[in-house]
Amino acid sequence: MQNTSKKLDELLAEARAIRFAMEHKALSYKEAKKRVELILEKVNEAGERIAKKYGVKHRRITFKNLGACL
Repeated sequence: MQNTSKKLDELLAEARAIRFAMEHKALSYKEAKKRVELILEKVNEAGERIAKKYGVKHRRITFKNLGACL
C-alpha cells in the first residue's frame, strides 16, 4: 500500500506542478487542463478504492481545487 501511496503523491505533485506552470503563464489553461486530466482520473480512481475499503466518502480532486488540496 505504501508503494501505491507514494505513486499517488508523485502524481499529485506532477499535477500541482502543471497547474503552477499555468498560473505563471508557462502553459495555457487548456493545455494545463488537458495534461492534468488523466493524472486526476488515476488519482481519483485510487482514492475511491481506498475510501471504499475504509467505508468513507471520497472527496474528488478536480483541476479547479488542485491548488488547494493537500
